[in-house]
Amino acid sequence: MRNLKALLVSIFDQLAILTMLGILTLIVAVLAYVSPSHGGVSRKVLVLCFAIAIIGIIATVYRMRMVYRMNRARAVLSGRLAEGQRILLAMRSSIPVPTQTQKEEAGGWLQQVEVDIGKYLDESYLRRFQFQVSLESPANPLSLKIESALESIGKFLSELWVS
Repeated sequence: MRNLKALLVSIFDQLAILTMLGILTLIVAVLAYVSPSHGGVSRKVLVLCFAIAIIGIIATVYRMRMVYRMNRARAVLSGRLAEGQRILLAMRSSIPVPTQTQKEEAGGWLQQVEVDIGKYLDESYLRRFQFQVSLESPANPLSLKIESALESIGKFLSELWVS
């Protein structure tokens, strides 16, 4: 259901619609300009209109793909944010020391977040995430890593909403 929603959002993206309308207008204008003067449309004009249509389709599909990826990234990272908050609360409730199960769950969560960031966002997001999470303190390194990861995800989500 989420994939369908993200697909529909990308189809009805304003920039994608404007691109399609612009290409259609250009094709109609070329045909209207050439048709009355020559009594018909030549093969060269049809090839030109076809090339314009192909370029427009490529631009529209590129934009739709970008919007779809951003929507999927937001959805996945929002889910990871909620999951990370749950893990952090569980770790804090077992003070002074998190259990081995909690440590394994937190480590798995951190790895999965890295995979998701690498899958949906570009390399700069992944490098920023890895740098932020690598900063740790001797007091409780794992919970600080989780906090840093949550902070990074929050920043990424705010950046994705702006774009």
